Amino acid sequence: MQSIYTIAKLTIKSALRLKLALILSALLLAGVIGLPLIIKHDGTPDGFMQILLSYTMAMSVSLLSISTLWIACSSISREIDGSQMQMVVVKPVSRWQIWLGKLAGILFMNGALLILSGAVIFSLIQYRANQLPDQTQDYLRNKLLVARGSAKPPVPDYEEEAQKALQQQLDQLPDREKATMNMEVMAAHMVNQIKSSYEQALPGFGKTWVIDLSEAQEDVAGRPIFLRIKFYDFDPKTLYEPLNISTYRCVWRFGHPESPKIYQTAMMSLAANTYHEIVVPPDRLDDEGKLYIEFYSDAEKPLYFQFSDGIEALYREGGFAMNFFRGQVIIFLWIALLAIIGLAASSFLSFPVASFVAASILIIGFSGGVLTDVVEQGAALGPVDHETGMRQKGTLDYVVVPFFTVLLKMVNLALDYNPVESISSGRSVTWREMFKAVTTIGIIMGGAISTFGMVVFSRREMALPQNSD
Repeated sequence: MQSIYTIAKLTIKSALRLKLALILSALLLAGVIGLPLIIKHDGTPDGFMQILLSYTMAMSVSLLSISTLWIACSSISREIDGSQMQMVVVKPVSRWQIWLGKLAGILFMNGALLILSGAVIFSLIQYRANQLPDQTQDYLRNKLLVARGSAKPPVPDYEEEAQKALQQQLDQLPDREKATMNMEVMAAHMVNQIKSSYEQALPGFGKTWVIDLSEAQEDVAGRPIFLRIKFYDFDPKTLYEPLNISTYRCVWRFGHPESPKIYQTAMMSLAANTYHEIVVPPDRLDDEGKLYIEFYSDAEKPLYFQFSDGIEALYREGGFAMNFFRGQVIIFLWIALLAIIGLAASSFLSFPVASFVAASILIIGFSGGVLTDVVEQGAALGPVDHETGMRQKGTLDYVVVPFFTVLLKMVNLALDYNPVESISSGRSVTWREMFKAVTTIGIIMGGAISTFGMVVFSRREMALPQNSD
């Protein structure tokens, strides 16, 4: 342990000599304090707070990520190129101890900087919130400065229903027609058709959902529930239309249809294809802890509420301070993983190559949406079909798509836990999610890459002969 501690201390001193920590501290403070003066928002207190949280946290994560990769990639490779590492490895200290000492020093510096930026962000948010009227403060502490749990309506087994419906159609067809059909396309079409029938609100009929909040009755008692909704005025699974800004007049009702506590909103004008949050007054659950929701609109065509993001009930289940702390822990795990990747690359590559590899991994991590599109379409390099808008599979896609599929799974292991998005929207970062992130990011992914880096570094030849002119 003494050897690891000594290497960590030397790593920190080296960074301080370069004034890197001071420069990062100044940038973080300047960004966190200066952002409220330049950001634009919708003029509402919750809109301002949400943008302030997301921008300041995203900026601190970006700065720490870039600096971490730079330090980690240069920590070993530059010392080898400059012959300093040769002086260290001849001493009675194992190479894995050198590797872990480097990692400990980098993590200590980033942990200190993360605590500094987190403390400033938290203090700034609390200060700005306390300047608002009491009624606005109460609203913010129920919607944004809070840890909100989430519940959605149950999803029916539409795939099994689609299989039965398809089989019924096939049973009525002669064998000669079946032989000429593309069963895969027909099955996908039937699934979309059945799924759309569940997701659509037909004109003149409206739509009803039931959300089970029985496990959260104590949390929501006497407090409002926020209903997050999004609907489309076209079927997003089968049609390829540009998003528009059409609005529709609608009414929402909350509570059991036979309950005297039923609440109906005034007539609203809501835009399609965008998110809205509607406040459900307190104590609208029935005796079984279920929230009944009814929707009616004057739309002359079906409106679609997708299972994934159509209807979601958000309710208070904890305070902002602990939620912010858990989010900072997950952010620290992200930074630790980047440090491990950078050190592992530096263990067997030169500084320029290690930096390129690590930066590529960082860019891929932020491009998860692109990877997802490639995997879902099953093609990345083929021509685009102008009739359907879908990309056709090319020859190289048989290699590229499987590689992207594995890469996407690895990226999702780390980015499935997104505290920046959760905290900036008032969502709960639970203890379970935090410990799961520790296990997945810290132990499994970090442990595997660290083992690789230490093994490679232990086998690397330090004193290779160099050609001289």
